[in-house]
Amino acid sequence: MLSLFLMPLVATTCTVEAPPERSCTPSAEAADCGAASSESPAPSRGVVFRTWAPANERVGVIPRPDALEAARHFDLIVVSPSSVDAKDLAAMRRLDPELRILAYMNGAFAQARQGQAYPDSWYARDANGSKVRSVGYGNWLMDVTEHGWIDDRALTCERLLTVGLDGCMLDLLGTAPLLPGYATGIPIDARTHDAWRAEEWLAATSDIARTVQRLVRPAIVIGNGLASGPRFFDAAAPSSVLLDGVRGGIAEGWLRSSRQEIDAYPTLAAWLLDIEMLSTAGRHGKTVLVLTKAWAHGTRHQKDRLHEYALASFLLGMEGDAYFHFSYSPRSDPIHPHPWWDPDIGRAIESYGIVDGIYRRRFTRGLVLVNPTDETRTLQLDGAFVDLRGTPIRSATLSPRNGLVLLRASGA
Repeated sequence: MLSLFLMPLVATTCTVEAPPERSCTPSAEAADCGAASSESPAPSRGVVFRTWAPANERVGVIPRPDALEAARHFDLIVVSPSSVDAKDLAAMRRLDPELRILAYMNGAFAQARQGQAYPDSWYARDANGSKVRSVGYGNWLMDVTEHGWIDDRALTCERLLTVGLDGCMLDLLGTAPLLPGYATGIPIDARTHDAWRAEEWLAATSDIARTVQRLVRPAIVIGNGLASGPRFFDAAAPSSVLLDGVRGGIAEGWLRSSRQEIDAYPTLAAWLLDIEMLSTAGRHGKTVLVLTKAWAHGTRHQKDRLHEYALASFLLGMEGDAYFHFSYSPRSDPIHPHPWWDPDIGRAIESYGIVDGIYRRRFTRGLVLVNPTDETRTLQLDGAFVDLRGTPIRSATLSPRNGLVLLRASGA
């Protein structure tokens, strides 16, 4: 059972001015992807804010100036192996020796051009015996229990590391391929001759990631498939199993699915599970990369509001080695940093707690407030602050499902 330790804190409100309205173009969501074993515990305090860039979503070669700019602003970057050459990787490391750069590779699918690249028995089949392909990309789903495929994934990661990368990100380990409409057919488990069950699929894909990690250790292996807090803690098929034996995972559906309407926010119960996923994984020494997508139609004001809510929620729950990214649309450049991702907020000096219905966490140079409820909440602040837009804030009134990241005003 999940335990929520909400520390009693002193009571704390603020009305945030809306930025001007600007329209954003709608688009369909990409793949619905998406974990926890115990290693050395991460500290519960003193954590710092980190960001990551899914640069693998950018098409083509990344020009050197763009690669160097990304190195200046992000703490972890996932790249397609052919998008950055070894010289640029070395230059990125000179700019930031602590930067982690991971190679993208698919954990469950062969590429569209690889329909006959592997032995025929390695490919997944539907109930009619036909090979299964993803609808969006034409990639070929593989039998994730096939030892040859598992060894191929491990050897592929090992080869990619020779150009100077820090590890591999294995995509599509979650249950998206089992969902109707994701692929040309529902894959059949060759061992049972029935449709894959979610818990069995996660156990099999977790074994792929674990095998890769064993071969390339101490290099980093991150699996995409955690999805969200509700999926992480699901009683029947928890995606938390994907963290077993690897460094960490990606929660690509954190707080919302990008197919949801722009004004769709998680319930309080679901939001708490998203927050607790960060805390639980961090306490067990696991890395979590969250990705919130606002790809539905909406104004810039609506998307900024969701962005600030996601950022404040992340800062509230982050523990250990956690990373944040927010995407406004499928055309957003994933390696373009946002001004809000460099807040001078300092280190967390407490775990999150609740005061008068507002969730709060204090930092050495700031304060994070989130109201995930259906009611407006008010809190008095213990000093002078500015919000992410530079607006002075001395009291906070948060409307339903709103978040605030506050920085101490100069001289406060």
